[in-house]
Amino acid sequence: GLFVSPRGVWPQSLLAVFGLTCAGLSGAVFVALHHLTGARWGRGLLRVPEAMVGVLPFAVVATAILAFGAPTLYAWADPRVTYR
Repeated sequence: GLFVSPRGVWPQSLLAVFGLTCAGLSGAVFVALHHLTGARWGRGLLRVPEAMVGVLPFAVVATAILAFGAPTLYAWADPRVTYR
């Protein structure tokens, strides 16, 4: 799809990366709040949000890949478009 119709692939990739980043950051916030408050009720559950934080390096790489689709995603990033 990237070579046939890039206008359809890049926006969907942007949404996927956004969702991946939100999942990783929500896990980080949950773990941080759990440790900050000293809660004991979620110790058995804590491995799940810790694993969610593990997707953040992949989200960084995916965000860097999205830079190649910036002219398709954003009109201001297209060098062919001129503004007066």
